[in-house]
Amino acid sequence: MTQENRSLWEGCDVLKLTESIPTPFFLFSKQAIASNINRLQNAFSMHTEKFRIDYCVKSNYEFMLLEVIRTHGIGAMVTCPWELRLAKEVGFKPDSITYHGPCKSYDELKFAIESEIGLIHVYNHYELDMIQQIARDMEKTVRISLRIVAPRSRRQFSIPKWYAGRFGFSHNEILDIFGMSKNHPSVIITGLGFHLGTQMVDPGDYFFAIKKLFCLIKEVYGLGYDIQEITLGGGWPSDNIKPVNFKSLLKAFFVNEDTGCLNASKVHAENVARFICKTAREKGISSIPSVRLEPGRGIIGSAGILVTRVVRKKGNWIFVDAGRNYLPESLLFARRRIMQLAKRAAKTHCLYNISGNTLNTMDVMAVGVKLPGVEIGDVLIFMDAGAYTLSRSVRYAGSAPNAFLSDEDCRIVQIRREETLEDITLPMVKAAERFSILE
Repeated sequence: MTQENRSLWEGCDVLKLTESIPTPFFLFSKQAIASNINRLQNAFSMHTEKFRIDYCVKSNYEFMLLEVIRTHGIGAMVTCPWELRLAKEVGFKPDSITYHGPCKSYDELKFAIESEIGLIHVYNHYELDMIQQIARDMEKTVRISLRIVAPRSRRQFSIPKWYAGRFGFSHNEILDIFGMSKNHPSVIITGLGFHLGTQMVDPGDYFFAIKKLFCLIKEVYGLGYDIQEITLGGGWPSDNIKPVNFKSLLKAFFVNEDTGCLNASKVHAENVARFICKTAREKGISSIPSVRLEPGRGIIGSAGILVTRVVRKKGNWIFVDAGRNYLPESLLFARRRIMQLAKRAAKTHCLYNISGNTLNTMDVMAVGVKLPGVEIGDVLIFMDAGAYTLSRSVRYAGSAPNAFLSDEDCRIVQIRREETLEDITLPMVKAAERFSILE
């Protein structure tokens, strides 16, 4: 969607769509998904052939979108049993599926091992011991990767060190695990990995973590063990969303600016891939471990938009027919690009605050947005609405809306219907059906 033709998005005339499809609705682009995957693949292939991409299913698990993503030959990263079942049903091969999560239960791990998935990311000693027990009882060998506490530079503002440090093993714990690997004969430790955060537009944060990771790898090599792969987690940025931190808070909210990070994902990936190769050479590592990426937002984020309509005005406040129940991420997290679609010529720009339509004090979609004179009935597009929206939408004062997918020829297919009262009440136990679990 460009300034020259604001009604076109990925070749699709969104304004025309709203004449036949009631707002609000999500619209996804098959072409944008392919472009985002290719951008990551091309960026890394310039520097190493040993890499793989696992899509983070929790970022958006709509069935037809997963089918599109699977056709590009990448894997799936899941975080709970039903995501694993869904990935298998969509058609991801078991050995292309990896499993994350800090509190995996015995039953979860057993199901993952029975499913013969490709890799389990281990966060603590409890999981490591349970995997060994299950694998021994099932007479299987299980491939795992150890998650390390994310190395964080002092300049990194997104997530405090004490907060992120609850996930993973410390440097010394990793060395101890390798030193006692004979206690886990049914487990093969193939790699190490970390996760820094979300929408990481500054590759410098990755540079610091990668340096620390390769220092640890050198020590593991010194113990006589090999590291076949490193996992860099998610956080790969999308191009139409700007993260908010303490330094940029006032500027981001009260001074209108271009919220896009133009080409951020491509530049970010190229810089990180280049730095991995450079650091490995500096550490004297001749065979660079395979690199595993786990993008969610970086693949599906900019491939989706939320299409809304202005329904009320009050001073410089405008109200749209969607709310934070559709875009649940906090205003303190990031600032999305918002585009106005209107058939009339643009007027003088004004600063607006945008409210959602729910009876909720916190239902504010954006503040200080510079738009041409807005009228009731105008269509507003919230860019980068593909990730952590439908998958995190709630039924508070509303229900999940329709969602559609546009293909390369701009043909539109429905991938999710709007929820009905029956959908909402289906899991509820009604009085006539109630039962006592104590009987």
